[in-house]
Amino acid sequence: MKAGVIFPSQSFDALNFWIVFTIFLVCFLWILYSRWVLHKNRKKESVWIAILFFMILGIDLENPVSFVIFTPLVFSSLLEFLRKNQKSAGTESEEVEGLESLIKENSLLKKRVLDTPKTFFSQANFFSNLITLNEIQLIQSVVESTVNFQSANQASLYKYEKTSNKFHLAARHHHSTGLQLESNSSIDDRILFLISEAKRTITIQEIYRNNKLYQLWQNSFSKAMLYSPIYNEDELIGILTIDDIEFFRLHRDTVRDMQVIAKLTGLLYRNILVHQSLLTNNKTSNSEDNTKYPNFLITINNEFKRANRNQLPLSIMLIAMEANSEEQAQLLPESSLLEQIKSSCLENLRDVDHLFDGDKAGQFWVILPFTNFDGLCYVMERINVIVKMDLADQTLFTCHFGFSSSHPGLQQPRQMVQACQDSLQLHKTVSELVHRKKIKAADVGV
Repeated sequence: MKAGVIFPSQSFDALNFWIVFTIFLVCFLWILYSRWVLHKNRKKESVWIAILFFMILGIDLENPVSFVIFTPLVFSSLLEFLRKNQKSAGTESEEVEGLESLIKENSLLKKRVLDTPKTFFSQANFFSNLITLNEIQLIQSVVESTVNFQSANQASLYKYEKTSNKFHLAARHHHSTGLQLESNSSIDDRILFLISEAKRTITIQEIYRNNKLYQLWQNSFSKAMLYSPIYNEDELIGILTIDDIEFFRLHRDTVRDMQVIAKLTGLLYRNILVHQSLLTNNKTSNSEDNTKYPNFLITINNEFKRANRNQLPLSIMLIAMEANSEEQAQLLPESSLLEQIKSSCLENLRDVDHLFDGDKAGQFWVILPFTNFDGLCYVMERINVIVKMDLADQTLFTCHFGFSSSHPGLQQPRQMVQACQDSLQLHKTVSELVHRKKIKAADVGV
């Protein structure tokens, strides 16, 4: 029975049959492939189905007119498909190449960031935060600077208490929440003691390789990625830790920088201890037994040598209370006004300054370390106001000042003392001349 509808056939042609059958099979497989694999548009699928339908209706085994008619259409469609497929493949290859170049650029940028040494600006900001003689400020600045300098997420400092042989969390800083104030409660953390005994920086990689150490780390309070002990010579101060940091930043340079930070913190902490010791000694020297004139000569000699050795400024000041008459001069040593003025001066001096009694009654010597001439003028003005306030209610005594500041022309401390005494005498002379001029002007006015 013949299958041709458009072109009826009269005889069977095997070649024509297999050609049409092959085209039919290709079209049918393409429809399946485009529908379930490529997920093409349904409009295009309808075109292919229509082509297949008309080819089936137009099969002519003797005269393959249908094949001749639909062959250009089939080939044009196939060429269009190949062109689009090639364009799609080219787009996908471009995207793959773009992604690979982006990954390569990202890795190069990461390597550049890691291998680039810290800039002078970052180092200056780091060290400027650590310039302090206050212990609490130093501890807080260390953890904050560690987070910023090492690009870490969080850092902590555990202070060691020698009396109780325990650690406590002194400070913790997070890059997003900032400084976190911690309590002084003790922490029982075995891993901190082991790190302090090692006396070197240890990372989580080394801890992980040791099963017992890693087990202690898992049960510890700190659970840090990097530990660096802080020592002042052989005395343990504490342990600086990086609690959270990207793993790719935990490399050799980070360990080296942490060692330097811990060593620098130990040196800065030693300066704080020395400063506290100086303050304690100064308070002792300002006691009643150590403010005598002989101690002034010893102190000015030591301070003068230190100023010359370290190229530091030094100033001294002489405060002299004098009575207006001989009878009042006899009462001056026992006057309570001297103790009042002395106490007022001590309250307005720094902890590093010194105040001593003079070799004469009613005189006080003030030593001002690290003070240049401008600072000396400021102190004299402030002391002058205080003394005038104390002398405001009486007219029995007057006050004069002498001063001297270090300069290259002074080679001995006695020269500085003599210059101060000459300045005091000059002040007295000028005050007397001014006083006489006022009296003379008043007499002329009368």
